[in-house]
Amino acid sequence: MPLKLVERDLASIELRDVIWTTIMDILVQQGLVKSSLPPPVRLERKPKKPNLRLINNHDDPEGNNGLG
Repeated sequence: MPLKLVERDLASIELRDVIWTTIMDILVQQGLVKSSLPPPVRLERKPKKPNLRLINNHDDPEGNNGLG
């Protein structure tokens, strides 16, 4: 018997949660209440990194970058 009561309580809690969420969604859609959720995060693309590559310095064929 106690297990049946717990089972019934859990089912009623889940049902209340569904009802509450549905009612709040409708109220937010109608503009009657503000959403308690934070605004959605906008995903912005990161700026494209430049393609960097090493080039040979024709004035420094040994590749010392002029350091000797």
